[in-house]
Amino acid sequence: MRKAFLLIIALAFLCSCNTKKSAYPTDNTFHAGTDYQYNMYTATGFFHIADAGEGYYFYTPMCLLYIDRATMTPVPVCSKPNCQHYKETDPERYALCDAFLLPANGGLLFFWNDDCIYAIKKTGYIGMQQEIVKISPDGSKREVLHSLGEVVVVSGAVVHRGYMYIALTYYDENMTMFCGLWAYSLNNPSEEPRKLLTLESRDNHAVLGNMTAYGDKLYFILYLSDRIDDYKYVSCDMQTGELQEILKTDDEYKSTAGFFLNDRILVVRTNYTIERHGTENPYEQQLWLYDLDGGNPRMLSTDYGVIVTDGEYIYRGADFWIPNNPDHYLHIYDADYNELDKIDLKELPGVTDPWMFAYYPTMGDRVLLMDNGMRSGHRYLYWFDKSQIGSGAIEVHPIVDFEDEYRGVFAHGGTLKIK
Repeated sequence: MRKAFLLIIALAFLCSCNTKKSAYPTDNTFHAGTDYQYNMYTATGFFHIADAGEGYYFYTPMCLLYIDRATMTPVPVCSKPNCQHYKETDPERYALCDAFLLPANGGLLFFWNDDCIYAIKKTGYIGMQQEIVKISPDGSKREVLHSLGEVVVVSGAVVHRGYMYIALTYYDENMTMFCGLWAYSLNNPSEEPRKLLTLESRDNHAVLGNMTAYGDKLYFILYLSDRIDDYKYVSCDMQTGELQEILKTDDEYKSTAGFFLNDRILVVRTNYTIERHGTENPYEQQLWLYDLDGGNPRMLSTDYGVIVTDGEYIYRGADFWIPNNPDHYLHIYDADYNELDKIDLKELPGVTDPWMFAYYPTMGDRVLLMDNGMRSGHRYLYWFDKSQIGSGAIEVHPIVDFEDEYRGVFAHGGTLKIK
């Protein structure tokens, strides 16, 4: 299995990273391979998984892993023979593994785009210096594309059509603080980063949230003050930086996250306030579907839950804000919100907390489910095949129990020798 993995990623590397120069589309729609994988973004913010077509990359602390789609077995992204990877007990040798990656502030941010891995990562174990790196599919080659300086906070990042768009608060060499939204070229690192927006710094607080990309626009929450409930949901033109508020109403509901379905936008709206935080019902929720420019709005439901979509189906999972919610299912709907199937998350092996899941429906034939373990203490990863949707008997398969199989990545102390 190890040899098969290395062969697949070596072939992908030879035909892509060093030679491929894409002609990027310019229309306002989705193109696989060059566009941001919005379907692999989860509104819970737990773990980032990237769909590489023949498999999936994902990050568990300090270690980048790969799941081959044929075997659904995770292996470290490392080309070095005889490397012990996450099982290494010597912290200096552990840091020399190809799969070893230091996280950026707030965790590792990585993306699969144009047949390569792109990541925002720390430059050393101590300090705030961060950089954008390009990584070959087998992990053997890394190229620093941009230095980001002394980073205070990364509020959001996406890779889309040859650029990384980052909302960044950082210090320059004179320790002057800057805060804004920039576009960094991935194919031409000598190109000067282009600022789309100047933003107001809020010390180490995020200045925007839930950033995604689709077509020629970015979509995100723009915080207006330090209150986490004081924001508006906007689109941002990638060329001009022009902002447009989406679906503004006077009913106390605000849009919190956007997803995309048949070239329309699917938006979750809530009436959450700080005053309601911690109460039995911290908010009510609505799900709306409308045109990319905010026209033709249509409310689909008032169901609670975590919403994601793959452009074909809508998935609604149990709401992690409501412990012991009797609705502990993953519901699956068509584009008109007709329920097609559901999965009882309580029946999955090892799960004691079915309300703490993140969902990653790939553009292909799989859906990945991650129990993030924030309350249960264990992280599990599962998958099922979309061809079974509508059967009433979807088979969910376990991939990995991180605590049992990847315990080593949490256990290293001392000073790591960073390559």
